Amino acid sequence: DEMLLKRYVTEAISQALQQKDLIPAMKFNKPETLEFTTPIQPIKAQQIFQTTEPKKIKTLEESVPKMLEIEPFGQIDNTYIIASFKENMLIIDQHAAHERIRTEAFIKGVKDKKIQSLITPITITLNNMEIEIVMNNMQIFKDIGFDIDKIGKNEILIRTLPPILTREDAIAGLKESIREVLPDKKITNVEELKLKLMILMACKGAIKAHQKLSTKEMADLIYK
Repeated sequence: DEMLLKRYVTEAISQALQQKDLIPAMKFNKPETLEFTTPIQPIKAQQIFQTTEPKKIKTLEESVPKMLEIEPFGQIDNTYIIASFKENMLIIDQHAAHERIRTEAFIKGVKDKKIQSLITPITITLNNMEIEIVMNNMQIFKDIGFDIDKIGKNEILIRTLPPILTREDAIAGLKESIREVLPDKKITNVEELKLKLMILMACKGAIKAHQKLSTKEMADLIYK
Protein backbone atom coordinates (compact mmCIF):
# COMPACT_ATOMS: atom_id res chain seq x y z
CA ASP A 1 0.00 0.00 0.00
CA GLU A 2 0.95 3.70 0.01
CA MET A 3 2.46 3.68 3.53
CA LEU A 4 4.58 0.64 2.79
CA LEU A 5 5.86 2.11 -0.46
CA LYS A 6 6.79 5.35 1.32
CA ARG A 7 8.80 3.37 3.93
CA TYR A 8 10.75 1.47 1.20
CA VAL A 9 11.61 4.70 -0.61
CA THR A 10 12.79 6.35 2.63
CA GLU A 11 15.04 3.39 3.52
CA ALA A 12 16.55 3.35 0.02
CA ILE A 13 17.41 7.01 0.18
CA SER A 14 18.94 6.58 3.66
CA GLN A 15 21.19 3.69 2.49
CA ALA A 16 22.31 5.62 -0.58
CA LEU A 17 23.34 8.63 1.52
CA GLN A 18 25.51 6.40 3.75
CA GLN A 19 27.69 5.22 0.83
CA LYS A 20 31.16 6.75 0.38
CA ASP A 21 32.48 8.69 -2.59
CA LEU A 22 29.11 9.93 -3.68
CA ILE A 23 30.87 12.91 -5.26
CA PRO A 24 33.72 11.86 -7.53
CA ALA A 25 37.10 13.47 -6.92
CA MET A 26 38.03 16.17 -9.38
CA LYS A 27 41.59 16.85 -10.42
CA PHE A 28 42.77 20.21 -11.72
CA ASN A 29 45.90 20.78 -13.71
CA LYS A 30 48.15 23.62 -12.67
CA PRO A 31 47.41 26.61 -14.94
CA GLU A 32 50.11 27.68 -17.26
CA THR A 33 51.70 31.11 -16.71
CA LEU A 34 50.18 33.69 -18.99
CA GLU A 35 52.46 36.15 -20.73
CA PHE A 36 51.37 39.34 -22.43
CA THR A 37 53.31 40.62 -25.43
CA THR A 38 51.89 44.14 -25.08
CA PRO A 39 51.43 46.19 -21.90
CA ILE A 40 47.95 46.26 -20.42
CA GLN A 41 46.30 49.65 -20.86
CA PRO A 42 44.35 50.95 -17.85
CA ILE A 43 40.61 51.21 -18.46
CA LYS A 44 39.17 54.65 -17.91
CA ALA A 45 36.23 55.02 -15.55
CA GLN A 46 33.97 56.44 -18.22
CA GLN A 47 34.42 53.30 -20.30
CA ILE A 48 32.82 51.21 -17.55
CA PHE A 49 30.19 53.52 -16.08
CA GLN A 50 27.71 55.61 -17.99
CA THR A 51 26.85 58.83 -16.26
CA THR A 52 23.34 60.23 -16.53
CA GLU A 53 21.84 63.48 -15.32
CA PRO A 54 20.39 63.02 -11.80
CA LYS A 55 16.65 63.24 -11.51
CA LYS A 56 15.44 66.56 -10.19
CA ILE A 57 14.05 66.19 -6.69
CA LYS A 58 10.96 68.23 -6.03
CA THR A 59 11.12 70.71 -3.20
CA LEU A 60 8.67 70.47 -0.32
CA GLU A 61 6.85 73.52 -1.66
CA GLU A 62 6.45 71.83 -5.08
CA SER A 63 5.38 68.50 -3.58
CA VAL A 64 2.78 69.78 -1.11
CA PRO A 65 -0.41 71.29 -2.56
CA LYS A 66 -0.68 75.04 -2.21
CA MET A 67 -3.89 74.70 -0.23
CA LEU A 68 -5.11 71.74 1.78
CA GLU A 69 -8.57 70.53 1.01
CA ILE A 70 -9.97 71.50 4.40
CA GLU A 71 -13.65 72.34 4.50
CA PRO A 72 -15.21 73.85 7.65
CA PHE A 73 -18.81 72.93 8.28
CA GLY A 74 -19.67 74.16 11.77
CA GLN A 75 -18.76 75.04 15.35
CA ILE A 76 -19.09 73.35 18.72
CA ASP A 77 -20.27 75.78 21.41
CA ASN A 78 -19.07 78.61 19.10
CA THR A 79 -15.56 77.76 20.35
CA TYR A 80 -14.24 74.86 18.24
CA ILE A 81 -14.32 74.77 14.46
CA ILE A 82 -15.27 71.41 12.95
CA ALA A 83 -13.76 70.77 9.53
CA SER A 84 -13.20 67.85 7.19
CA PHE A 85 -9.90 66.99 5.53
CA LYS A 86 -10.22 64.14 3.02
CA GLU A 87 -11.62 61.31 5.18
CA ASN A 88 -10.63 62.88 8.52
CA MET A 89 -12.38 65.28 10.88
CA LEU A 90 -10.48 68.20 12.41
CA ILE A 91 -11.38 70.06 15.62
CA ILE A 92 -9.70 73.48 15.86
CA ASP A 93 -9.67 75.78 18.89
CA GLN A 94 -10.56 79.05 17.17
CA HIS A 95 -9.12 81.36 19.85
CA ALA A 96 -5.82 79.47 20.19
CA ALA A 97 -5.43 79.26 16.41
CA HIS A 98 -6.07 82.97 15.84
CA GLU A 99 -3.88 83.97 18.79
CA ARG A 100 -0.98 82.01 17.35
CA ILE A 101 -1.47 83.56 13.90
CA ARG A 102 -1.52 87.06 15.38
CA THR A 103 1.49 86.41 17.62
CA GLU A 104 3.56 85.22 14.66
CA ALA A 105 2.49 88.27 12.63
CA PHE A 106 3.30 90.54 15.60
CA ILE A 107 6.80 89.08 16.04
CA LYS A 108 7.53 89.26 12.29
CA GLY A 109 6.26 92.84 12.12
CA VAL A 110 8.50 93.90 15.00
CA LYS A 111 11.48 92.15 13.40
CA ASP A 112 10.78 93.92 10.08
CA LYS A 113 10.24 97.23 11.93
CA LYS A 114 6.70 97.65 10.61
CA ILE A 115 5.69 100.16 13.28
CA GLN A 116 2.47 102.18 13.04
CA SER A 117 2.99 105.92 13.36
CA LEU A 118 -0.06 107.71 14.79
CA ILE A 119 -1.32 110.96 13.29
CA THR A 120 -3.11 111.60 16.57
CA PRO A 121 -1.07 110.29 19.54
CA ILE A 122 -2.79 108.48 22.41
CA THR A 123 -2.80 109.95 25.91
CA ILE A 124 -3.18 107.62 28.89
CA THR A 125 -3.49 108.56 32.54
CA LEU A 126 -1.85 106.21 35.05
CA ASN A 127 -1.23 106.17 38.80
CA ASN A 128 2.20 106.83 40.33
CA MET A 129 3.24 103.18 40.50
CA GLU A 130 2.16 102.51 36.89
CA ILE A 131 4.08 105.55 35.65
CA GLU A 132 7.18 104.26 37.42
CA ILE A 133 6.79 100.84 35.78
CA VAL A 134 6.52 102.44 32.34
CA MET A 135 9.60 104.60 32.90
CA ASN A 136 11.63 101.60 34.11
CA ASN A 137 10.67 99.57 31.03
CA MET A 138 10.73 102.27 28.35
CA GLN A 139 13.30 100.44 26.20
CA ILE A 140 11.31 97.20 26.27
CA PHE A 141 8.19 99.00 25.08
CA LYS A 142 10.21 100.69 22.34
CA ASP A 143 11.66 97.36 21.19
CA ILE A 144 8.17 95.94 20.59
CA GLY A 145 6.83 99.03 18.80
CA PHE A 146 5.69 101.59 21.38
CA ASP A 147 7.17 105.11 21.28
CA ILE A 148 6.16 106.53 24.66
CA ASP A 149 6.84 109.92 26.27
CA LYS A 150 5.93 111.11 29.75
CA ILE A 151 4.05 114.41 29.40
CA GLY A 152 2.83 115.03 32.92
CA LYS A 153 2.99 113.69 36.43
CA ASN A 154 0.54 110.86 35.66
CA GLU A 155 0.24 110.93 31.87
CA ILE A 156 2.04 109.26 28.99
CA LEU A 157 1.84 110.00 25.25
CA ILE A 158 1.99 107.12 22.76
CA ARG A 159 3.25 108.14 19.29
CA THR A 160 3.66 104.71 17.62
CA LEU A 161 2.01 101.32 17.97
CA PRO A 162 3.29 97.79 17.37
CA PRO A 163 2.22 96.03 14.15
CA ILE A 164 -1.29 94.52 13.79
CA LEU A 165 -2.69 96.29 16.90
CA THR A 166 -5.64 98.69 16.79
CA ARG A 167 -5.65 101.68 19.13
CA GLU A 168 -8.10 99.93 21.44
CA ASP A 169 -6.10 96.66 21.53
CA ALA A 170 -2.85 98.56 22.13
CA ILE A 171 -4.29 100.53 25.07
CA ALA A 172 -5.82 97.42 26.65
CA GLY A 173 -2.61 95.43 26.13
CA LEU A 174 -0.40 98.20 27.48
CA LYS A 175 -2.48 98.61 30.64
CA GLU A 176 -2.57 94.85 31.28
CA SER A 177 1.19 94.64 30.74
CA ILE A 178 1.79 97.42 33.25
CA ARG A 179 -0.53 95.98 35.88
CA GLU A 180 0.06 92.23 35.56
CA VAL A 181 3.15 91.27 33.57
CA LEU A 182 5.87 93.84 34.30
CA PRO A 183 5.48 93.77 38.12
CA ASP A 184 6.19 90.01 38.00
CA LYS A 185 9.77 89.71 39.23
CA LYS A 186 9.97 86.03 38.26
CA ILE A 187 10.70 86.98 34.64
CA THR A 188 14.32 88.13 34.58
CA ASN A 189 15.20 87.42 30.94
CA VAL A 190 14.49 90.50 28.79
CA GLU A 191 13.77 88.54 25.58
CA GLU A 192 11.38 86.26 27.45
CA LEU A 193 9.62 89.31 28.85
CA LYS A 194 9.26 90.86 25.38
CA LEU A 195 7.79 87.63 24.03
CA LYS A 196 5.28 87.44 26.85
CA LEU A 197 4.19 91.03 26.21
CA MET A 198 3.76 90.38 22.48
CA ILE A 199 1.69 87.23 23.12
CA LEU A 200 -0.50 89.12 25.58
CA MET A 201 -1.10 92.01 23.18
CA ALA A 202 -1.68 89.78 20.16
CA CYS A 203 -4.35 87.98 22.17
CA LYS A 204 -6.38 91.18 22.54
CA GLY A 205 -7.62 91.25 18.96
CA ALA A 206 -7.95 87.50 18.53
CA ILE A 207 -11.21 85.66 17.92
CA LYS A 208 -12.70 84.74 21.28
CA ALA A 209 -14.23 81.54 22.61
CA HIS A 210 -18.05 81.47 22.25
CA GLN A 211 -17.79 83.82 19.25
CA LYS A 212 -20.04 82.77 16.38
CA LEU A 213 -18.28 82.66 13.00
CA SER A 214 -19.62 82.47 9.47
CA THR A 215 -18.40 79.72 7.14
CA LYS A 216 -16.23 82.29 5.36
CA GLU A 217 -14.69 83.48 8.65
CA MET A 218 -13.91 79.89 9.62
CA ALA A 219 -12.32 79.25 6.21
CA ASP A 220 -10.27 82.48 6.41
CA LEU A 221 -8.94 81.44 9.82
CA ILE A 222 -8.02 77.93 8.66
CA TYR A 223 -6.14 79.10 5.56
CA LYS A 224 -4.19 81.93 7.22
